[in-house]
Amino acid sequence: MRRLYPEAAPASIARTLAELELRERAPAERPYVVTNFAVTIDGHATIGGLAGQIGSERDTETLMGLRERADAVLVG
Repeated sequence: MRRLYPEAAPASIARTLAELELRERAPAERPYVVTNFAVTIDGHATIGGLAGQIGSERDTETLMGLRERADAVLVG
């Protein structure tokens, strides 16, 4: 995995999640919002009528790490 921002460098999911500091970033008067997406290039969720997992194991690991650090989760 490679981090692109603030500067390109090798990264791990565990280290990236540990460095997020979500609670410290949240302003006192409003929530701090984080989004996580797994999307397809063409926007379709099926291939030949069959549905399957869109993301990879790394995507799932990132999602679960974000959920552990969040006060609320919205799924849609």
